[in-house]
Amino acid sequence: MDIKNYEFETGIYRPPSEGGSASLLLRLTRNCPWNHCTFCAMYKSEKFELRKPEEIIHDINVMHDISLQLKDLSLKQGSKNVFTTQIFSQFIKDKPELYFHSGISMLFNWLAAGGKTVFLQDADSLIMKTDHMVQVLKHLKKTFPTIQRITSYSRSRTIVRKPETDLEKIANAGLDRLHIGLETGDAALLKKIKKGATPEDHVKGG
Repeated sequence: MDIKNYEFETGIYRPPSEGGSASLLLRLTRNCPWNHCTFCAMYKSEKFELRKPEEIIHDINVMHDISLQLKDLSLKQGSKNVFTTQIFSQFIKDKPELYFHSGISMLFNWLAAGGKTVFLQDADSLIMKTDHMVQVLKHLKKTFPTIQRITSYSRSRTIVRKPETDLEKIANAGLDRLHIGLETGDAALLKKIKKGATPEDHVKGG
């Protein structure tokens, strides 16, 4: 088995609600483009990187290929597309090289939950070029038609800088909700914690 055929990238962080709904974690960017907030150590030692659309689309296709293999295994065992722990255990037994794959269990839990929700990683997906994000969103929804909701982290400052027409394109392509850290509306405190946003940004973009 060529392990490269099963590789896709997954980040660490997501909102608690996305874990409760067993969301698919799809990494659009690596780490945080701002990374100056004094209260946050999540990405302090990491460099921010934009991922290329073709890399992300490749990840989507790999996850889809794995899902098809799991469905085939489910049908062979008479489960009729029902993903049980037995199906997953058999899949890993057949491909032991994937035992320590960081995203396999996440993908399986998502499929077992119905493949309904997706969270776009990392800290600020909207920093991507709009046409790139739209391209990824459209491919994601086309590849997995069971998806009902797509969410992401972002910053109010990033949203304010996006033209409304761009935000409409992104929403129409499938992004349903954003998690935005406001922390405070006090201008002095925002400056003290190096939030990189103003109260006006929060009102307009949050």
